[in-house]
Amino acid sequence: MKQEDNFCNFETSLALKELGFNELCFAFYSHGKKIQLEVSGIHKNSDWNNCPIKEETAPTLLEALVWLEGKGTTFEFKYADLLKREVVQYNQSGDYIEVYYSKSILSAIQIAVKECVNLLKEQKNDLD
Repeated sequence: MKQEDNFCNFETSLALKELGFNELCFAFYSHGKKIQLEVSGIHKNSDWNNCPIKEETAPTLLEALVWLEGKGTTFEFKYADLLKREVVQYNQSGDYIEVYYSKSILSAIQIAVKECVNLLKEQKNDLD
């Protein structure tokens, strides 16, 4: 496992920002979507607003999961060793996401965060 595996990918990080994620993070994406650890402190997305180089915070999967739970989504992870791939189920409102996984919990969290972000984006687009 690489250190980068603990973070949301660039696309998910950007989508989280669009949904209002503005929490303190100790990593960011810069220069062609390359992840960088912040050595001078921790930052929020709004800290980059006046920066000449466009930076995006890179939340860990746990930070994203906790933030999404704060938005009203409940996650349930169930290990199922007979599965060939992760299976995600959710209700129509997207406030309950159930993930069956057979590989690693980290890959299950990656999938759950991505699916939840996609659901929230769809809901936001429907309201606009």
